[in-house]
Amino acid sequence: MKIHPFRAYYPNLEKIPAPDTFFATVKFDFAEFFKKGFFHEAAEDAFYICEIHTSASVHTGFVASVDIEEYLKERILKHEKTLTTTEENLTDLLVQRKAMIKPVLLTYKPNAKLNKLIKKAKSDEPFFSVSFEQEQQDHIYYKVSDPEMIRAFEKAWSEHMPRAYIADGHHRCSTSASLYQAIKKTRKSAKNYRYLLSVFFPFDQLVIHEYNRVVDLEGEISPAVFMAELSTRCDIKVIPNPVKPGKKHEMTLYMNREWYRIRWNKKVLKKYQDELVTIDADILNKEVLEKILNIDDVRNDTRLSYVDGISGIEGLTAKAGKSVFRIGFCLYPITIEDLVTVADAHQTLPPKSTWFEPRVKNGLLSQRV
Repeated sequence: MKIHPFRAYYPNLEKIPAPDTFFATVKFDFAEFFKKGFFHEAAEDAFYICEIHTSASVHTGFVASVDIEEYLKERILKHEKTLTTTEENLTDLLVQRKAMIKPVLLTYKPNAKLNKLIKKAKSDEPFFSVSFEQEQQDHIYYKVSDPEMIRAFEKAWSEHMPRAYIADGHHRCSTSASLYQAIKKTRKSAKNYRYLLSVFFPFDQLVIHEYNRVVDLEGEISPAVFMAELSTRCDIKVIPNPVKPGKKHEMTLYMNREWYRIRWNKKVLKKYQDELVTIDADILNKEVLEKILNIDDVRNDTRLSYVDGISGIEGLTAKAGKSVFRIGFCLYPITIEDLVTVADAHQTLPPKSTWFEPRVKNGLLSQRV
């Protein structure tokens, strides 16, 4: 895989007294903040080592600029379908701010040689660090600008990184690739859009959470009829307290302040036994959203919304509880093995199937386009 050092833009921390607030809004205000001097330009092209310290662990990644051709040639593999509206919004933002302000999160099979090189390259003193009080996280960046070390990383990635997998950033990858291809048709050079800002974390540095669903039944079907239809496909049991599912093929359902544990029945599971991998989100889309609720476009249907697993039970109930006609499905997270199997077969999971940690913040390292 071809990686390149890049000329980074990084925050002028002397002008940012409240990082939690600033970096929460920089996604939309980057162009204006940049004009007002809230960002420095690095003195030279470099790679970066990223450490994210949470209350539970330390995650170490490597930041580089990656040739978008690696994505087009399917050496950067996707596992999810994208949402059309999100792609359109990201295209507008990228053109407006003329910068990639958040790296695509790529993951790969752990490699001892790459781990050793990253450890060797990390300097004693950080290039900069930012603390986020609300999430109790420290994000620390180390600069790798020595020419010999840069060549070592380029060589190592070329020799030991035959492929990587998108963990977070499917829409940014597809948007960047589309812009690059469109500009290439009309100009001699599309160099500015050729390089994708990326951060690499090995499998063992990531945690996969589920992505949950909230559906609005109003005007479509009564809650009573919905539950009757659902019972033909699932075993349903009332549970006294809110809880996440404990295993694959199990979900929990929130409806009108009541919680239920639901499991696919044998008849349903038998229909999907020949699939490459059996994903609960896919079964939910086909058996419930499409067949019961007539939602056949999960990418764009406004009756369907998504809640990341890191928001917990509280996030799901807050969104679903806004109406007696809203229901919430809490899913069990998929495994990295299932994700890799799907990606290697050049297949995709349904949109919003995974939520990865750690999350890299907008604006900490940016690449101008």
